[in-house]
This record gives sequence, C-alpha cells and structure tokens, in this order.
Amino acid sequence: MRTNKYVADNDGVYFAGGDGRFLTGTQGIYGRTVNFFGDGRLNTDGLNIDFPHWSLNQVSLGAPEGCEGVSFQMALSAKGKHVPSLQEIYNRIGYGDGVSPYEGFDGNPFGGARSYTETVLAAPLAAKLNNAFGVQTQDITGAGPNQILAQLLSWNPVISYIPWDFQVGAGRDHFHVQMIYGYRNGGFLVADPLQYARGANYWISTGEWWYLNSNVQPVGFGAPASMNVAVI
Repeated sequence: MRTNKYVADNDGVYFAGGDGRFLTGTQGIYGRTVNFFGDGRLNTDGLNIDFPHWSLNQVSLGAPEGCEGVSFQMALSAKGKHVPSLQEIYNRIGYGDGVSPYEGFDGNPFGGARSYTETVLAAPLAAKLNNAFGVQTQDITGAGPNQILAQLLSWNPVISYIPWDFQVGAGRDHFHVQMIYGYRNGGFLVADPLQYARGANYWISTGEWWYLNSNVQPVGFGAPASMNVAVI
C-alpha cells in the first residue's frame, strides 16, 4: 500500500495509505520497515539518518555566526548531496548589515558577534534554499514533535532553531540553529554546529526541544515561534 499522508496529534503519528485507511502491522515506509499499533499509530523506538558530515564546526569553518549555513551543509550530507562551501550557501541566502532577517541573513556570518542577533529566519531560509543544491526546503514553522518525527520518517533532516545554551529569556542572546536527524524513545538526536554546551551530537527529549524551540527569540527583533525547516 502506497503511503501518501500522515496525521499527527498529541497521541502519536498515524500513517494512512493510498486508499485513506490507516496502516497497521509491519509496513514498508520510505524504504524502511516500520511497525504500527492496531489503531494506526506509529510504533518506533528509534531511527538515525546517518551521514558523513556529522561533526561540522561553524567556528573552525570561519563562520562564527553561520549556524544556519552549517546546519544546511549537514542536512545536504544527510540527503546524500554535494556539500557546497558556506560562501556559496550565504551568497544564495544573501547577507549584510542592511538585510532584513525576514528576507535574508541580517549581518555577516563570517564576522564577529554584535549586540543583537545575526541570523536569517526560517521562512526566508527555506525560500532562498528551495530547489538549490539538489534539495527542496520547506518552512514548517509551528511544527510540534510529531510533525518533526514524520519528517524524520520521510528521511528528511530538520533545521531547527534551538538556543545554544538551552536557555530562553530576556537579557542575553540565546538564539542558535541546529539540525535534528534522529529519534529514539521520546528524544531527538541533534547535530550542533557550535559544539559547545552538549557537544557535536546529543539527545534531547522532545518535550525540552518543544519548549526551547517554541520560546527562543532573537535579541533586537521579533520572530515567529517554533521555527523549523525540513530539507527534502
């Protein structure tokens, strides 16, 4: 049965086949064997999108503010695509001090930090990188844990806005971008291009991720909550 959609709610992820009926039992989903409960809910204890560029560091790559581009490099690697330079990626996005983060990268990803956030928000990131470098990018701002899991089951890594120090609140800039590429027992596997607070790769519970992703805000301007980009 060809799977053509999923339904996600707070109880779990449900997959439906081409005829609209929920899948049950053992099924092949996106080239992998996945088990389903009798009511159609996904039953998985883990998945991991393995890829060669799993430990890229934005500082050593010369882009201390370039977490978005490095996360995209890792996502391209996870999709089996050629990994371009960060300069190519940010040339595509567009950057500069006069650039709005709602249109491109506000600041210089290759320069030093300043008193307010240097970043590109999820919607323009997805728009500028869509159909570039061999992949499609989809803005899934507002996605919860089940929607992220559904992307992972489609073998799509997710670029997610997660604070670098796992803190939220006023007074300092916690803003950061990382990549989700795995799931196990209620937690996401994340690759961090900064490699600071929890290392290059770490597990985070879906509840902690959801709270952080929903509440992190850039210093100096507003932004939508729960920003995420699926790389397809």
